[in-house]
Amino acid sequence: MAAPSSFVRIRLNPIAGTRLPFPAQLVLGFVMVAYALAALLTGAEPDGGAASRPLLHAVFLGFAVTYLGYIIARSSPLFGTQSYLEMTPDYLVHKRGLFQQKMAFQAEELSRIELSDRELRIIPHTGEVHSVNLKQVRGPKKRGRLRAGLNAFTQKHGVELKSAEGVGN
Repeated sequence: MAAPSSFVRIRLNPIAGTRLPFPAQLVLGFVMVAYALAALLTGAEPDGGAASRPLLHAVFLGFAVTYLGYIIARSSPLFGTQSYLEMTPDYLVHKRGLFQQKMAFQAEELSRIELSDRELRIIPHTGEVHSVNLKQVRGPKKRGRLRAGLNAFTQKHGVELKSAEGVGN
C-alpha cells in the first residue's frame, strides 16, 4: 500500500461566490443570444422603426456568445481544474480561476492562517492578507479535506492556525 501523500488539492467553484447563480447567468446568456438572433433573422427593430441595424445586432450577438462562452469556461473544468487551493509539502497555492495567476505562499513566509466558516485568510510576515472565499468549497467532504490539509500543513511548519468553531463540518 502506498504511503499517504501530503499533497492536497481542493477544487474551488468560482461561480459559487458570485451574486447571480450559474443557472441565472446561463439563462441570461441564452436570452441575449436568442434576442440577437431574432433581431438579425427577422430584421425587425424593437421600437418598431423601419430601418434595421444588422451590424449592431451582429455585434450584440458577438458579445452575447462571448459572454456565454466565458460563463461556461469559468464554471466548468473545460481546460482542467482552473480554480483550486492546494497544500504541497512546502507551499500553499491558490489559483483564482481561468486567466488568473497562481498565488504561491512558501511555508516559511507565513505568519498565520485564519479559517472561518466563510473565509480563509492567509497572512504572510509582510502583513498583506490574501483571502479565499469558502463559499467556493462545496460539500462537507471537501471542507473536511481542507481542514485536515490545513491542520497537517500548519503543524508540519509551525504556522499558527486560528479557526472558528464549526468549520469543516
